[in-house]
Amino acid sequence: GATTLVVAENGPERGLSASGCVVPRTEHWFTGVDVRSQAQSEVVIANLDGTTASVDLTVYSEAGRVAAPRGVEVAGNASATISLGVLPRTAEPLTVRVSSSDGRVAAFVRQRTWALDVPLGVDWLPSGVEPATDLVVPGIPDGTGTRRLVLTNPGERTATVTIGVLSDSG
Repeated sequence: GATTLVVAENGPERGLSASGCVVPRTEHWFTGVDVRSQAQSEVVIANLDGTTASVDLTVYSEAGRVAAPRGVEVAGNASATISLGVLPRTAEPLTVRVSSSDGRVAAFVRQRTWALDVPLGVDWLPSGVEPATDLVVPGIPDGTGTRRLVLTNPGERTATVTIGVLSDSG
């Protein structure tokens, strides 16, 4: 495995951002994607195969599915960036499914945050797991600030969710 690491004191890459390598697949899921007005988010696609891949984005908000880019052609042995600036701005985080009908791709989400024209920082959002009926969040860091659990139901039927918590006291 490997990790890409960027350290910058200023500019649009300000801060410390890192992204681990991922295995090329036909599907990647990202939860907690920031599309607020002060965010600049994009999906970076790397096609490591020799043939062109056709990539679709499926986006979910609190209100349901959101229209998103589909049929983006990524040439073989090349990369492409898909801006999420075309999505409606919302204060709530989104879930983005990246799928390829023609070949396997590696997918990453890069998010930059701004205060007017001053860059505050950049993050690489790691891809998550595919939807499942039983998931475990391995840890929630303590400290000040807000914590939010983002749940996404990509199905057509209503889902009933039960949340259990295991702390150091049980």
